[in-house]
Amino acid sequence: MEATLFVVDDDQAVRSALKLLFEAEGVVVETYASAEAFLNAYKADRPGCLLLDIRMPGMSGLELQQALASRQLRIPIIFITGHGDISLSVQAIKAGALDFIEKPFNDELLVNRVQGAMAYDLRCRQKAKEREAALLLGDERAQETLHSIGDAIITTSISGTVEYLNPIAAQLTGWTAYEAYGRPLEQVFNIINEQSSEPIDLALDDCIKQGSPIRLEGDTLLVSRNGKPFAIEDSAAPILNSHGEPLGIVVIFKDVTEQRQKTKDLTHHATHDPLTGLVNRREFERRLERAITASKTNTTQHILCYIDLDNFKTVNDTAGHAAGDELLQQVVTLFMGKIRERDTLARLGGDEFALLLDNCPLQKAYEIASELVAEIKDYQFLWQDKPFQIGASIGLAAIDKATESGAYVIDQADSACYIAKQQGGNRVEVYQEGVESLVQHHGEIMHAATLSSALEQDRLLLYKQPIISLLPDHKAITRHELLVRLVDTKGNIVLPGAFIPVAERHGLMAAIDRWVIRTAFQHYNTLFAQTNTAGIAINLSANSLNDDSLPEFIRQQFAESALPRDQVCFEVTETTVLQNLKQASLFAETMKNEGCRFTLDRFGSGISSFNYLKKIPVDYIKIEGSFVCGMLHNPVDHAMVEAINHIGHSMGIHTIAEWAESEAVIQRLTELGVDYAQGHALSSPCPMLGSYA
Repeated sequence: MEATLFVVDDDQAVRSALKLLFEAEGVVVETYASAEAFLNAYKADRPGCLLLDIRMPGMSGLELQQALASRQLRIPIIFITGHGDISLSVQAIKAGALDFIEKPFNDELLVNRVQGAMAYDLRCRQKAKEREAALLLGDERAQETLHSIGDAIITTSISGTVEYLNPIAAQLTGWTAYEAYGRPLEQVFNIINEQSSEPIDLALDDCIKQGSPIRLEGDTLLVSRNGKPFAIEDSAAPILNSHGEPLGIVVIFKDVTEQRQKTKDLTHHATHDPLTGLVNRREFERRLERAITASKTNTTQHILCYIDLDNFKTVNDTAGHAAGDELLQQVVTLFMGKIRERDTLARLGGDEFALLLDNCPLQKAYEIASELVAEIKDYQFLWQDKPFQIGASIGLAAIDKATESGAYVIDQADSACYIAKQQGGNRVEVYQEGVESLVQHHGEIMHAATLSSALEQDRLLLYKQPIISLLPDHKAITRHELLVRLVDTKGNIVLPGAFIPVAERHGLMAAIDRWVIRTAFQHYNTLFAQTNTAGIAINLSANSLNDDSLPEFIRQQFAESALPRDQVCFEVTETTVLQNLKQASLFAETMKNEGCRFTLDRFGSGISSFNYLKKIPVDYIKIEGSFVCGMLHNPVDHAMVEAINHIGHSMGIHTIAEWAESEAVIQRLTELGVDYAQGHALSSPCPMLGSYA
C-alpha cells in the first residue's frame, strides 16, 4: 500500500514548489487547487497525508476538514498557516488535525513532519486490516473473502502447520494450497534477512502468548519455492475463538520489491555521485567521522588523501563538459585499480577527490598516493582524436587520536594538496603543522598581485558564448553571455577557474566586473557590427551586488555609449542571490527601471524555496547545468529540469538551459518547452573580434 501526499493550496507556485520538494524525497504527490476538487477526488482507501492551506477562496481548509469528518474519510491533516492564524490552527487541532506549520516553513522540518504523518497513517491502516482479517476468519464466508484480498494471507494451526493460503500467497511462495497443507510454516513461508541472508525466526510462540499482532523486520525477503526472492512487509496475529483462546496464526504480507528498490535507488542517489558512481561528499564525511571516532578508541591510524586533477579545466573548457565527464570516469577507473578494497574513494565535486585509506601507515599511504600520481601522469586522454595530458596533485593528512574533526583533517589534506599544486603538480605532499600556512599565504598573495597587475595593464580578454532560442520558428541567437579570460605575462590565456576564486577571496571581483561592463559598453558596436540586435549578458559577483555605487557606474557607461539599455541583461547566480537577497532585489529593481533585464543563473543549485522569486523582478532563470547535462540518463535530473521550466513559465519567466552538450539534450529541451539553450553543442566560447584588450 503506497502512501500519497495530497497538497491542497490555491497558490500554483506553492503547489509546484511542494511537489518538487517532496518528489525529490521519493514521495508520491498529488496537488489540488481547491478544497472542492480534493473532496470530489479523494477515496477512503488511499493512505497518506493531507497538506492543507487553512485559508482559501470558496471552501476553506477548516470546512474541508469538517466535510471529511462528516463523510468518515480519515486522513492525517497538516495545516499550512500564515502569520496570525494561530487561533485557527488551535481550532483545527481540536477538531482532529494532526499538526500545523507556519509560512515561511523550513523545508527539512516540513518533510520530517509529513513523512511521520504518512508512516502513522500506514500503521493505523495496517492494524485495521489485521483486525479485519482476524474477524473474517471466523465468518462462514472467510474462504471466499480471503481469496479476493489483495494481500497474501497464510493461516496455521495452533501447532504452526499451514492450513490455508490465498492465491496471492500461493503465487509468492510457489506452493499451492493443497501442497502446503500440513507442512511447517517455516518450510512454506521461507523468510530471510536481506542484509545478512540469515533465516528470520517468526516467533510464533511469542505471538500466541502475547495474544496480539507482531510485525517482522523491515528488511525481510521471502524466498519462494523456486528460489526467487521477494521483498515483503509482513505481520502475524493470533486467531482467537470467542473465549479469547488461540486457534492458530494468520500471517499477512505483501510484495514491496519495486517499492524497496525505488527506496534503495533514492538512497544510493543521495549518497553517491551520479556521474562516477563514487560516494559523494556528504557520505564521505560521514565515513570520515566514523574513522576518526575509531582512531580515538584504538591505536590504528588512517590517512586522508585529497586529490586535485591538474589541467582538468583545460579539457572541460576547450572540449566541452561531455569530454570532462568522460575524463572523470576514466580517471576513476584508473584510481580504483590502484587502491585496496577496504578503502573509500569519493568525488567531492568538480575535479576534486578524496581517498580514505583505512588502517594504513603514513609510509604505505605515501606509496599508494605516489602510484596514483604516476598512473595519471603516464595516462593520455583522447577526445575526438585530440590528446590531452593531465596530472594529479595529492595532499596527505594523518587521522589519529589528535584529529579534532572531519572538517579539520580535510582542511589539512587540502592545504597539503595546495602546496603540491603550487610546486608544479604531479606530486604528493604530507601536511606538516606550521609549514602550510606560510606557503599558502605567500602563494595567494602572489596570485592577487598577478591579478592586480593584469587589471592595471589591461591584460583581460572578453569571450562570448551565444544563447540560442529553441522556439520552432525562431532558431536564432538572442544574446551572448560575456566571459572573461586573463593573459599572463608570457602571453598564455588563463581560464577563469584559475583566477576567479583568488579574485573573490581578495576582493578583486568588483573591479573585474566593472572592467567587463566598461569594455562591453564601449566596444559593443564594433564587436556586434553584424548582429547589432543581439543582446549581451554580463555576470555579476556578490562583491558587485553589495557595491552601492555600481548602478550609478552603469548609468554613466550607458551615457558614454550608444548601447540600447534593453540589450543588456545582468546575470547573478542563485546562490549569490540567496546570500544577498535584499541587495539582489534592490539591484534588480533598479536595473529594471533603467530598462535592463535580469537573469537568475545556475537556478536549482542552491534552491530551498521558490518564495523568493516573488520578491525579485526576474526575466530569465538559467537552469543549473548539472541537471541539464544529466537529464537523459538520470530521472531526478530530468524531473528537476521539467519542474524548474514549469515553475518559470507559470510565473511568466523565460527559461534558459545551460550546458547543452549534445543534440539529444537540445531535442529533449525543445520537447519540454524550454525557451533557450546555451552550450558546446550550439557553440563553444570564442574570443571577441579585435585586439582591444
